[in-house]
Amino acid sequence: MKELLSRIIVGKDPVVESRIAHTRILLTGQVAMVGMFISLFYIIRNLILQLNVSYHYHAILLSLMILVVVLNRKGHHLAAKILFLTTTNFLIFLFSSTASYYTGSFIYFIPIFLAAFVLFGYEERIKAIFFFLLTLFLFILAHLIDLHLVPQVTLSTRKMFESFIVNFFTASFLTMLLINFLIRENYYYTKELIQNEEQLLEKNTQLTKINQELDQFVYSTSHDLRSPLSTILGLLQVMELEKEKENAGYYIDLIRNRVHALDHVIGEILDYAWNQKTGIQQDAINLHALLTEILTNFLQDEKTQKLSIEIEVPPTLEIISDRRRLKIILLNLLSNAIRYHKYDQSKPFIRVSSTIHQNQLEICVEDNGPGIHPDHQEKIFEMFYRASDKTTGSGLGLYIVKETTEKIGGTIHLRSEYGKGSSFMVRLPILQ
Repeated sequence: MKELLSRIIVGKDPVVESRIAHTRILLTGQVAMVGMFISLFYIIRNLILQLNVSYHYHAILLSLMILVVVLNRKGHHLAAKILFLTTTNFLIFLFSSTASYYTGSFIYFIPIFLAAFVLFGYEERIKAIFFFLLTLFLFILAHLIDLHLVPQVTLSTRKMFESFIVNFFTASFLTMLLINFLIRENYYYTKELIQNEEQLLEKNTQLTKINQELDQFVYSTSHDLRSPLSTILGLLQVMELEKEKENAGYYIDLIRNRVHALDHVIGEILDYAWNQKTGIQQDAINLHALLTEILTNFLQDEKTQKLSIEIEVPPTLEIISDRRRLKIILLNLLSNAIRYHKYDQSKPFIRVSSTIHQNQLEICVEDNGPGIHPDHQEKIFEMFYRASDKTTGSGLGLYIVKETTEKIGGTIHLRSEYGKGSSFMVRLPILQ
């Protein structure tokens, strides 16, 4: 019903500047239609009761209210508002001056007072004040100066009472429409204000977090980049002083390891930056094939070959997600599980399993490594956090996993028993 009324008043595809402007256009059409019904009611009533009273006035009101609706629908909103207020002001003045005070015609001045400010709003307050003063002036002419432009109509007490009841309820309905508009606009304005405030607080929180992370990022990154470079520089100096040339291979291996460490840190920084600035992609992914691709590089290391790596993922499992981000998540989780495993136990293993539940992909990366001490578990996803000074990583890996997971609308949780192993549960929405 509401949509049908909107189509009648403003058309199918109206071009409107804002929501409040659209609401004012609807309101103009609604009050004009109320004016049409009032004029129709009095025309039909007078015909039934055979009262030869004010036919031409009601016919004029009906015609002009139809014109207001047409102008409003055609996009001539200002003309529609001016015509409505001008017509209603002068016709209410005529009705008030020709009929008895007891018919209650003067009551219509109240919603017209209000309509001037509601239909124009603060932006066009000069027009609103003009029509307010016009209404006030006409009211004074009709009831205080007792000016009569046309002869007064004499009605019976019963007819005056009936007119009063009709006029009172109709004017009350018009007033209700206008006040409802003001209340609704105040509600939406307050709601938007609260939403904007919440968004501002959220942005401030994000900015504070970003600033803190940036400070930490600059400090830790400069240290992580300088450390391998300082080591390489030191090894080169030792090589220059080394008299035994056959030891050069040993130093070259050490330099190569530091270069790999430096490359790893730079790669993590690039992954972090890429994740922050790049939108989400939708890729068709075979999860089993992706895991095999990632593990192929790790299995070239002799140390990794001591592990039992179990992939409990159906070979035919196809999902839609962001391939690069999913690869970053799995690569970092598997890298950590391999790097910090307990290789001196009898059956070291890493297990990767997956399930799909309620349109979510759940991936579990589990190991029976050393586990994570309870003191470190809450901080493990923080930027550059290292659980131990002996840790060789940059401290970015799990932070990148968390940020990347959240970027695609997922979550990550840790379950770990110190000395027995850890389990990382990643839940990701499957994109449509």
